[in-house]
Amino acid sequence: MNPRLASAVGEEKAIAVYHYLVNATREITDDLPVERVVFYSDRIERDDTWDSATYKKELQVGDDPGTRMRNAFAWAFNSGYSNACIISTDCYGLTGEIVMKAIEFLDEGDAIIGPAKDGGYYLLGLTRIYPDLFANKNWGTYTVLDDTLQDFDRLELQYGKLPVLVKINEKSDLPSPLR
Repeated sequence: MNPRLASAVGEEKAIAVYHYLVNATREITDDLPVERVVFYSDRIERDDTWDSATYKKELQVGDDPGTRMRNAFAWAFNSGYSNACIISTDCYGLTGEIVMKAIEFLDEGDAIIGPAKDGGYYLLGLTRIYPDLFANKNWGTYTVLDDTLQDFDRLELQYGKLPVLVKINEKSDLPSPLR
């Protein structure tokens, strides 16, 4: 649950929005023709909405978002995957087509990013780990996307961009169906 959203709409409403977005992300990814892994922040839930027959379940490792993302990519590549995408569960407007476009791009490119309206990103896809992408960022601020794109350029990565979507952080981010 997002603390900024909770302070604006109340904890109960923020929890409802969180559950809506998590379920929407699960529904979008359920039928994609790829292997899927859910990374949990505190403890792995065995009997939750993420079906264990469809989704591998792992625990996030790290004290900040950059470290947790870097470790998730490390897990994927150490597990033998040739590319991997991480997807935020607080994004409205994500579709299976967007996710598949990201995966298909990685057949030719080094990285793909899904820019968020708030200056962050909702999806990051890579073909290998680039540690600089996860260091020296002010996570949760409007500079993360620009800083990451600068890293892409500095590292001379061939990268693509997906459509800009809205991450739900504040009351003004809520689309009509979630108000």
